Amino acid sequence: APDSDSVSVSVDAPSNTGTFSCTIFVSDPAATNSPQTATVTYTVRPSDVSGVVAALAACPSRDINLSWTAANSGASLKTYNIYRNTSNTAPAAPYATGITTTTWTDSATVTGSTYYYWVETASGGLTSPSKVPAPSNATGGVNVPVCSPPAAPTGLSASNATCSQVSLT
Repeated sequence: APDSDSVSVSVDAPSNTGTFSCTIFVSDPAATNSPQTATVTYTVRPSDVSGVVAALAACPSRDINLSWTAANSGASLKTYNIYRNTSNTAPAAPYATGITTTTWTDSATVTGSTYYYWVETASGGLTSPSKVPAPSNATGGVNVPVCSPPAAPTGLSASNATCSQVSLT
C-alpha cells in the first residue's frame, strides 16, 4: 500500500542559526498523482554555553565576575544574555543582553545579598535551548559579604613624636 512506503531524507544543517526550509520531490512513475512535493521547515538554534563560573572579586570590590566557554553553534553573529536573580530560579527576562565576549562583570551588587546567574546564547533572534546555570547556584549562590577593614596593627611603639611626625617600630 502506498501509505506504508517511507522515504528517509538527510539534510545537512546550515552553519548558521535561523529557520530554514527545503522542498522534497517524490516521483513514482506508477502513481497517478506523481510527482509530489513536501516542504520541510526546521529551525537551527544556537548551542548552549558551557563552563559557566561566577566568582566574587576580592574586597573592597563587590563585583561578581562571570566567565563561560563560548557556544559552538557556528553562528557568526552570536551574543550572550545574562540572567541574574536573588533566588535560585531563572527569571523570564535577561538582566543583561548583547554581551559579545565570554566574560562579564556585575558591578551592581549589594552588600549582604546573594546572587544566582545563568547564561544563554542568542543569534538571529533565537536563543539556545537552555539558560546554563553557574555551579555556584547549586551551592547557595554568590554572597556579597561586608568587607571588613584590616585589623589594627599590634606590637608597635611610637618614638620621636612631633606635631607632624611619629615613628612606629
